[in-house]
Amino acid sequence: MKTRRFLLPLVLILVLLSQLYPAASLPPRSASAVSGCDWAQFISDVTVPDGTTFTPGAAFTKTWRLKNIGTCTWTTDYVAIFYSGTQMSAPSTVRLPANVAPGTKVNITINMIAPAAPGHYRGYWRLRNAAGVQFGLGTTKGGTFFVDINVGGSGGSLGTAYDFVSNYCSAAWSSGAGALPCPGTSGDARGFVQKIASPVLENGSTDSNPGLSLAPQTLAGGFIQGIYPDFTVQSGDHFNSIINCAANAAGCYVNFRLEYQVGTGPVKVFWTFDEKYDGLFYRADLDLSPLAGQTVRFILFTADVSGHGTPSADRALWGGARILRGGSGPAPTTAPAPTTAPSPTTAPTTGPTPTTAPTTGPAPTAVPTAAPTTGPQPTLPPVSCDYANFVADVTIPDGTTLTTNAAFTKTWRIQNASSCTWTTAYAAIFYNGSQFGAPGIVNLPGSVAPGATVDITVAMVAPATPGHYRSNWKLRDPAGVQFGLGASRTGIYWADINVVGPAGPTATLAPTIPGTNPTATFTQVVNPPTPTRTTNPSGCNLVYNASFELMMESLINNERAKVGLPALTVINALEISSGLHSEDMAINNFMAHNGSDGSTYWDREVRAGYTGRWGGEIIYVGSGPYNTPENAVTWWMNDPPHKAVILADYQDFGAGYVYCSTSTYGGYFTVDFGHR
Repeated sequence: MKTRRFLLPLVLILVLLSQLYPAASLPPRSASAVSGCDWAQFISDVTVPDGTTFTPGAAFTKTWRLKNIGTCTWTTDYVAIFYSGTQMSAPSTVRLPANVAPGTKVNITINMIAPAAPGHYRGYWRLRNAAGVQFGLGTTKGGTFFVDINVGGSGGSLGTAYDFVSNYCSAAWSSGAGALPCPGTSGDARGFVQKIASPVLENGSTDSNPGLSLAPQTLAGGFIQGIYPDFTVQSGDHFNSIINCAANAAGCYVNFRLEYQVGTGPVKVFWTFDEKYDGLFYRADLDLSPLAGQTVRFILFTADVSGHGTPSADRALWGGARILRGGSGPAPTTAPAPTTAPSPTTAPTTGPTPTTAPTTGPAPTAVPTAAPTTGPQPTLPPVSCDYANFVADVTIPDGTTLTTNAAFTKTWRIQNASSCTWTTAYAAIFYNGSQFGAPGIVNLPGSVAPGATVDITVAMVAPATPGHYRSNWKLRDPAGVQFGLGASRTGIYWADINVVGPAGPTATLAPTIPGTNPTATFTQVVNPPTPTRTTNPSGCNLVYNASFELMMESLINNERAKVGLPALTVINALEISSGLHSEDMAINNFMAHNGSDGSTYWDREVRAGYTGRWGGEIIYVGSGPYNTPENAVTWWMNDPPHKAVILADYQDFGAGYVYCSTSTYGGYFTVDFGHR
């Protein structure tokens, strides 16, 4: 039985331990059965895409499109039912508008009202049949569909200070091929920009705000940029835009950047984000306050991510790009309107995730970086002797996870594949992406003869905001001519990292592995002591959220179902052990598998009354936008050791969650596993 838990925030994570222990078995608690005929599939958000922002108290209408993939017709006695989260003044049940035969779709529309307090809110919904039995999505028929919104500003106080879309021909557009006309012509290989009145997003919904469609120059690493007129930034100004590839642009893989220039100073990167066509879109809401009082020229920049996707398929969409003024929170936007025939994409129930790597959520909040660059310049034809091959990442392999603001050293091994010696006048140069506080130019450490290799080392610092980042680099000869890798001499090499909160994730395998028999090492507790709560000397105000625990359990079983594994059974003893460990970590301000009393996860499972033979545990802590079960499970599934635990040969599990606003990490997720 659930008696607690709450929401969370800041990302960070710990790991797994898997061990065997002797014991007897405990009869599992089984879930109530759902009729085999009642089964649903999520198709799309017809209105109010995830992350839409409203002013407090704003009325809105949410519509989901679901498909009946069961064997029975849903009649009008079937209802959508509020399940957990924030109800947003919606009715608890809403009847289906018509009968829905197997294999057909239905739009479920519910009127809602945004909460009065600014913040991030999500409401979970399921279906209920005529007999009163609830069912949902996914293989287990237990998944939810949801509405996800941000509430910010004070009602009606935000207005558009500058509209990048309506003023797009006031910008000077160019690419590596030179100046470009505005508007451009579709198919122009030099690159082009066009205004789209009602752009269709990747998930099939239509944004009622006009947007800009940008096609970079059609070559690997090609770019397009628009330099806008002077604009004076005020404190509280926000840049707001939907970020995605255009609908049906299946080979699209691009880098979005918001850059700025003050006077004749260097161009600096304010925010950057890589996006590939994945059926999802992201919402950039960037606080421009660090530029307050300055007159700047903003630059919308989009480039092909070399080595990924197809340059000719790159169609980037800046939806409703504008600067809003007058509010202190996220800028309210007009929700994308329904489409008449949305693409039938199967959107994940865990919400948008970053595009190219594990991740931790939508585009990170902007943090201006001291990344002076003039932007990628067209690569001039290099002299015949300048050829290079990538050999290895000596340090920081792709996907390395670092903590925010962590200093690190990246070293690449590059081969001189030409007939000329590279002298120390040759240099590695930052090309595009995230600069990570690195110098823009790093001279080679010594001369490199033809056929020899050189280790190029650059000191870097991880960004201050959690997310996925990539820094792209090329080489430059003494004459200042850029060149890259491969026969075309245009390829880039890069540093690719994931950034999490202060303590960063680690992964540690247990000393014993399921399948061994450590009976001589451990003693079975026949009558375990009653578990007790940790004392609370810090006076931490613990807040619980049972819906978070239910969602974690549902999402984990969904992941197991995807690979054909049986669902785990929720066991009360494991809910108790995981919940008490989350409390212990929050109260005593730490994150580890060993408790403040020195207990292991197995000690806690036995104390709580679990009598299985072996078990395991995973932990996640987080704050800010990362305080959701979806982010926790997504992170675990993108980290091999944690994924191995979720997909291991367990039978039982239980999730625990608690939040303490005065602790270092905010929210604490624990899942304990067991095998009888």
